[in-house]
Amino acid sequence: MKRKAGFLLLEVLISALIIGGSIAASFYLFRMGLNYLKKVEESNFFSSKVAQAVSYLTNVAELEKGEGKIFLGGETELIWKSKLLESTKPEVPLPEYGYIRPYELFLYEVEFSLKKGNSQRDYIIKILRYKMLITPGVF
Repeated sequence: MKRKAGFLLLEVLISALIIGGSIAASFYLFRMGLNYLKKVEESNFFSSKVAQAVSYLTNVAELEKGEGKIFLGGETELIWKSKLLESTKPEVPLPEYGYIRPYELFLYEVEFSLKKGNSQRDYIIKILRYKMLITPGVF
């Protein structure tokens, strides 16, 4: 027996089930995509602030104090703790004066965290610093 027009109820239910499943899967994939986009933006933000934090720690921070906190802008907070690993005064030979110790070297291990809102990233770096003990040009 041949039908002349229309669909059976079973065919309509199956097509509705397929379309509904497709829409639900699409919404799930969009939500996952937005979550991953948020994570990527957060990662890029912290990556851009790491260079600023390392520059501050290397050139400005008073590592001998042991710890500190500063705001880097963009609601970002830098919290750091330093530990002196080693210090030395290397000898430099001068023909007329023998051996002199013109500077002192310090090696610090610095643990720092970047915080923005509820997100935080932790890092550990080593920083080498020096302090001149004699005035340049004396010799």
